[in-house]
Amino acid sequence: MLVAFSLALLFILGVVGLTFDIGRMYCARSEAQAFVDSAALQGAERMDGTKAGLYAAIEAATSAPDQRKRWQFGTASFTDITVQFSKFAGSGFLDVAAVPDPPAGYRFIRVTTQVNVNLTLLRPIANAVMSRVAAAAVAGQIKRDTFTDGIFPFSPMAPNVDAVQGEMSTWGFVVGQLYTLQWSSMPKLSQPKTMCAGDLNQSMLDRFMVDKNNRGFIVNGASAAEIHQVIVNGTEDYPISEGDTLMTTGTKETETKYIAERVDRDADPGTDFWSYINAESLEPISGNGLRIVIVPVNSGPPDRKILGFARFLLQPASEYLMGGNAPMCGWYLGPGIYGGSGRPVEENGIYVIALVK
Repeated sequence: MLVAFSLALLFILGVVGLTFDIGRMYCARSEAQAFVDSAALQGAERMDGTKAGLYAAIEAATSAPDQRKRWQFGTASFTDITVQFSKFAGSGFLDVAAVPDPPAGYRFIRVTTQVNVNLTLLRPIANAVMSRVAAAAVAGQIKRDTFTDGIFPFSPMAPNVDAVQGEMSTWGFVVGQLYTLQWSSMPKLSQPKTMCAGDLNQSMLDRFMVDKNNRGFIVNGASAAEIHQVIVNGTEDYPISEGDTLMTTGTKETETKYIAERVDRDADPGTDFWSYINAESLEPISGNGLRIVIVPVNSGPPDRKILGFARFLLQPASEYLMGGNAPMCGWYLGPGIYGGSGRPVEENGIYVIALVK
């Protein structure tokens, strides 16, 4: 009887110990995973295609606010943290010292951590005083090739007639130069005010004149109220993707004022490109970003295929109050992080920061 009771007690203690210690390990694993997920996302946003950007990513991932770096119900800190980088989401991760300079294409970050959980009732069964718990997360800059909202309803034509879909380096734009968001109804080289500076050449004019009814505005058949929402708030309700054929038209005079309204909502509605934009980060210096728009770039006639997406900076509001027949220009800004800030790793496209593993 005593032997049976002892065996039963040992069994009960084992089950209790198993439940207690495994529960602690599970909690530690959850806390560690939450930390590395957050750290990887923070780091991914700092990568900008430079070695300095990788070090900034490490700083962002490892120097998190104290409350985010703590585990064991907020009583201990994560100290064993490893940060690595790769061109690919699933393999090839390297320590920062081993990454080439410049780190072209390195847009994925992996953050790992591990902690030791003290065992109590499982010590005699596991023959150990602690158990190691690890967690890892991979985040990256993921190219976005389809938009259902957030698009400014104008499409500039790539200056390079040989532009390639997805390859922004071939499109021919220059950062800080003005390009046509919507063409004038009667553009003439002899009248520079009828064209935008970056397109003020015979080649671009000839391409436009092939199909001069396609002026760049991409909302057709919508009411003025709907167009107002699209221009001011970016509320597109249909998908636009790389490779799509784009049909455009021209705005009405009453609708151009909505662009001016959007500009006026910016904290800095009146400055020029280099007064508004930081030359290194390509982010606003003093504005709130409402003048920065994402547009689909098209290949021009005859196909008018969407090559990809890019950011442009709108001019001061007065430039958009010339009527629906006037040209509407915007400064080319380049690639960007959708919903975030900073310059992305790649020199083409719009990216989102996301966990991939």
